[in-house]
Amino acid sequence: GDDIFVVIPNDLKLKFEKEIPIIVNNTYCMQNFQVSKNDNQFKASHHPFKLRFNGGTKVSDVNVHKIADPVTKFKPFTEIINGDFREDYLYDVIGMVDEYGYSQPNPGNRKVQINFTLRDLGNNLLHFTLWENYALKLFNVKNEANSGPIIVFMKYAKVKHAGKFPLTVSNTWSTTKLFINDEVPEIVEFKKSLAVAIENGTIDAFAETPSQMMSQSFGGSQFTPQQKFMHNAEVMPLRKIVQLPHEAKCVTIVNTIKVKSTKCGWYYLTCFQCPKQTFGEAPPYKCTDDHETET
Repeated sequence: GDDIFVVIPNDLKLKFEKEIPIIVNNTYCMQNFQVSKNDNQFKASHHPFKLRFNGGTKVSDVNVHKIADPVTKFKPFTEIINGDFREDYLYDVIGMVDEYGYSQPNPGNRKVQINFTLRDLGNNLLHFTLWENYALKLFNVKNEANSGPIIVFMKYAKVKHAGKFPLTVSNTWSTTKLFINDEVPEIVEFKKSLAVAIENGTIDAFAETPSQMMSQSFGGSQFTPQQKFMHNAEVMPLRKIVQLPHEAKCVTIVNTIKVKSTKCGWYYLTCFQCPKQTFGEAPPYKCTDDHETET
């Protein structure tokens, strides 16, 4: 199941497309090629070396060896969230569309893009961005889908560390393969596991249709104040916020389920210099740190 990246120079492209066509899933014997370090900017294969064809490379179609079908090695969301990845490696990822963010469906001054979050079978969320033709494919599926989850499977996706924007997974310009609700084994298996997880209560059910999930306007290319606030914002439940290993500024949107009133009622007199309660029948009021407050 190991793989290695092969480069066919442009001047040899015609030879191996017409004279000796190399077809996907056929088995070949290859001789007389160069071996060099895998120094591609984005590495579809994680093998340390790559092969490069030259004018003396010979390829014969033997197609007799019993080589197993490639096994998709998904990169777990938890590893990506924990920073266990390399930006020059390309990974396979799969998940259910959880929510849409800022999107630009019309080509023009800005590139076509769609931002969204995917949820895996462990209820982990990751930010994703698709660009140009990849984004258009998701737009088409979203517009045609009436109900049910949208499953996105990306082969050879790139991951970028958090910086100006949060940690994000996106497509490359040509290497990435994108499957959305397609009848491929990976998506079929994910849907089966998803149904079991929802039934067992280990993952939240998809309660909204794609149109309801669209949280941002598809209008003009300018951000509204709400879009600026939510653009690429990381969404996490309270159970994860309380486990953050470092100080962070968070905005919470919650429902009040019960008010626990105290003997002070709905308000109390507070110190002018600190947030502690003040005491006294008349000014100057004093807190437990002996700060005096006149009003």
